[in-house]
Amino acid sequence: MFRRVIITVLVAAASVLFVTGPAQAFPATACDRTAGPEGRPGDYKDYTSPLDRTVWTHNMYACQWLDNGKSWTFYKGTATLRMVNGDLGVYNKAGVRKWHTNTAGSGATQMLFQQDGNLVLYTSGYGRAVWSSGTYNKCDRYSEFPILATQSDNNLVIYCGIAGTKAIWATHTAGI
Repeated sequence: MFRRVIITVLVAAASVLFVTGPAQAFPATACDRTAGPEGRPGDYKDYTSPLDRTVWTHNMYACQWLDNGKSWTFYKGTATLRMVNGDLGVYNKAGVRKWHTNTAGSGATQMLFQQDGNLVLYTSGYGRAVWSSGTYNKCDRYSEFPILATQSDNNLVIYCGIAGTKAIWATHTAGI
């Protein structure tokens, strides 16, 4: 498998998405050998939404993960995606949880955004899936590969294709 190269012009200064801590092995079927998890939200670009020029998105390709106890900060620090005690949640700037997977105590230790477009919480070593976004193979892998986007409006969205016009899942936390 090869990595897709996308050339774009950035309109504004790049933002920084913070993450801490690497994960270990990942399910063989979730990511190919050349695109293994990087322990950080890599392979990304910042864009303005084609639908709403006021929303900036931080787009990430497949095989990005987040370990329990770690977090990603959304565009310009407006919100945080955090995994605590096996529960993945979106928190506003004040630290108030606005959305979560309701999986606390499930044994989930890792979140993985898979190549098939599914966002999944796994037990240790990616042993067992305990929650998923249910977006497995909803995108045409060859023309609309899945993108995980943290947005400046505080929404976490899975899109098909880099254009960001076909949302297949979201936390619905815009404007929190």
